[in-house]
Amino acid sequence: MRRCCIIYNEPREGALADELDVLDQVAHIEKHLIELGISVYRKGITENFMAEVAVLANEKPDFVFNLVESINNKGNLFILFRRSLICIPFLIPEIHSSQYF
Repeated sequence: MRRCCIIYNEPREGALADELDVLDQVAHIEKHLIELGISVYRKGITENFMAEVAVLANEKPDFVFNLVESINNKGNLFILFRRSLICIPFLIPEIHSSQYF
């Protein structure tokens, strides 16, 4: 069975609706991937993204569905996050939410 990790910007404590809606998106994607017979797990990305990306690389999912739009509601950290994904020593295929929405 193929295995997918859905990554998303982890909402902060006290987050407003516009930050929390990512959890609905994760649930939607997760539901449909499971229907396709794909094993799915989630990983919220925070300001500690370098360590989180290292763990992701060690987990070696077959592919990553990337719903990350910002880190801690900061777009500049998102740019650093995207660069850290490029540096993963294992080539993990990545699907961006913008490819489908």
